Amino acid sequence: MTPPALASSPEALRAVGEWREFYILLGTAAATLVGLLFVALSFNLDTLLHDRHSGALDHARQTMRDFLIMLILSLLMLEPGQTARQLGAFLTTLGVVVLAMLGRAAVRARRLPPHERLRALPLGRRIVELAAYAALGATGVLLFRTGDPEYLVFVMVVVFALLGNAVGSSWFLLVEVGRLKGRER
Repeated sequence: MTPPALASSPEALRAVGEWREFYILLGTAAATLVGLLFVALSFNLDTLLHDRHSGALDHARQTMRDFLIMLILSLLMLEPGQTARQLGAFLTTLGVVVLAMLGRAAVRARRLPPHERLRALPLGRRIVELAAYAALGATGVLLFRTGDPEYLVFVMVVVFALLGNAVGSSWFLLVEVGRLKGRER
């Protein structure tokens, strides 16, 4: 365990500095993918906004949110001069907030009539998403309590899981919207 003095020292986060280019690239990629998803969905806005397809709009929100969270995560990791405790608090808060949002979205999706629901996102994707955000929150707690930058390796696992999941979800969403448009014709 790291001594308490190190837990509040910015030097404890030197490991983040070694990954600076990675987090810059992550932020750039996340922002780009949000933009591309936004453009792709705007071409299909008539389908997304139709009352019968409110599940598709919810799924689009969820996918967009995952890319936005990766952008926020990259910005958090690049904040200069923060302490391990501050970063731990930010990561914990981010994990908890997103888990609450996922719970709210799940409740909202269950309330939709079956004919309005988008074909269910595969259970594996939901599990990966839940596990990633839970791991993010747990990593924040560990970092906050110990100040040990070794725990930052778990952030990398979260990033890879979320990025893969969000890209797969984007593809799933675009295929489903295409199917919905095909049925309308």
